[in-house]
Amino acid sequence: MDFFSKILWNARNQEGAGTTLGEEVEQVNSFLSRCALTTKYMAKSARTDMLTVHAMGWNHRKENGLHIALSLDSKKQQKRQRL
Repeated sequence: MDFFSKILWNARNQEGAGTTLGEEVEQVNSFLSRCALTTKYMAKSARTDMLTVHAMGWNHRKENGLHIALSLDSKKQQKRQRL
């Protein structure tokens, strides 16, 4: 992919795309790295199942906290607009 394509299709240049910290992948990998010692000697299928269960747990935890994160962001935006 050339330089101009990277700029053109960058998420920051897409209309309606929100910004992120850019650390999401690292956060997920850090969470899943807890499984490293317990899955080290598992068969490939068992390791895949274990990582899938942990990834689903990560998603569930994020979904359960979404309303809190959105309300905090909303309060921050309202505070910025008042200033």
